Amino acid sequence: MIRRLEAQRFRNLEPLGVELGAGTTLLVGPTGAGKTSLLEAIYVATTTRSFRTGKLEDCVQGAAPGRESGSDIPGFWTRVEVEGARRSRLEVAWSSTAGLERTVDGERAPISDHLERQSVLAFSWEDAATWVGEPERRRRFVDRGLVAERTATLDRLSRYRRVLAHKRSLLAAPRVRATDLEPWNQLFAEAAAAVQRLRGDYVARLEAALADSIRIAGLELSGVTLSYRPSPALDTGDEQGLLARLAGLTTREIEARRPLAGPHRDTIELELRAQPIGRVASSGERKALSLLCLAAQASLLETAGRSAALLIDDADVELDRPTLHGVWRTFRQAPQVLLSSNRPEVWVELVEGRRLGLSEGRVVET
Repeated sequence: MIRRLEAQRFRNLEPLGVELGAGTTLLVGPTGAGKTSLLEAIYVATTTRSFRTGKLEDCVQGAAPGRESGSDIPGFWTRVEVEGARRSRLEVAWSSTAGLERTVDGERAPISDHLERQSVLAFSWEDAATWVGEPERRRRFVDRGLVAERTATLDRLSRYRRVLAHKRSLLAAPRVRATDLEPWNQLFAEAAAAVQRLRGDYVARLEAALADSIRIAGLELSGVTLSYRPSPALDTGDEQGLLARLAGLTTREIEARRPLAGPHRDTIELELRAQPIGRVASSGERKALSLLCLAAQASLLETAGRSAALLIDDADVELDRPTLHGVWRTFRQAPQVLLSSNRPEVWVELVEGRRLGLSEGRVVET
């Protein structure tokens, strides 16, 4: 559980120190008040990444998005105190001189140790496009869930990415031969099969948890399925079958100068009435299903004994009253939820927890 957040020079937030706690905390305030920035500061401190940008320098107060990396701009730091099996202090800082620095209780630590202390799941406006956008978004969603559930999974994912990078480099080189690829294909098949076994098992469990979330919400969303389609289309984790398929692809990969199969090309589909939700679901249904997937992911963490802090930005946007009430039933018993809204009246009947107002980057009790 996240007990306290502190931040300096982060986005549009004034120097910040705020106590947090169990249950639901509703962040209210007008557009641009700093609600999303506060949630982002928590996410950065706990995961070392942002859910809004791929460049942490964009989080520096006053930094222009897209500014050239390495330019002389001041840095930020954000810190959370978390309480789980033990109390810890997680801090992430970024500056143009030192780059990313992360510490656990004041000491440098491996990323796995940092992530182990507190699981966090986030939902922002961009996440509403997860199930209708590029397949990479859905792979990231699944992989984040895997790492949150079991931090050691990060090693498997990192190993595959390293082998994939080596194979890409080899295929991009001039005059590569089939014999050059053979040893790398062996390593590639081993690493890929391990990732696909993890993803296949996780998606199956996530589909069952999603069905429970839909039932709890009481929404008319029949015929929802979640499927995992590994690349190439083989039994999940079939290392020898994958190796044989890679051997058959060698000539095409050399011609294309890139890997044509593997977990980086896996597809995960969320379907409604046997059609991808991007084709048949309304914007409200997409938003509701995306939030229910988050609730399902959180329930898997609870089952694994790792309670997550849930950060939900603009939770009520695009949802009518009955749908919002239904979706919220799936989050009501979560150990810790921080959600933002610029329409506090919508939540009067739903949230009995603490409310924090934000105005011009400052936090005030309401």
